[in-house]
Amino acid sequence: MNWLTNEGSESATVVKAPAFSITKITGLGAPVVAAIASLIVANVENLSFDEWQIVALVGGFFLFLAIIVAADVIARGIATAAAQTATGRDSWVRFDTPIRAVLRGDATAQLTVLAACSTEPPEYLCLREDHAIEWIEAAKVTLRPAG
Repeated sequence: MNWLTNEGSESATVVKAPAFSITKITGLGAPVVAAIASLIVANVENLSFDEWQIVALVGGFFLFLAIIVAADVIARGIATAAAQTATGRDSWVRFDTPIRAVLRGDATAQLTVLAACSTEPPEYLCLREDHAIEWIEAAKVTLRPAG
């Protein structure tokens, strides 16, 4: 059941919520539905389609699958965003004295760390030189000693 809800997946995916993955069910069920439809058509003698009707049926089937997959990914993305909002930055601490720092890999990008939060991975609230404020993963920031 964990496979269907994407739990325990250690892969680096954007959608991390343990939401039910209807894409997997649809992907597994589509060949079954197609086989059943083929059997029905093969056993009905008086049923005939011209080329355009077959193209329309196949196109409709793929459109149906595309809509299901898109809706599933959007829904799980919303669930991930809600989970991160609910558990993300609710426990953070503001520094009384801001800490000087640089962006790892770019020593010219000076930052001022204003706060830290206990998300996974941990993040710092940073003020950039252009006065933009953003949360940056702690692993991407190198703190500088005062002085």
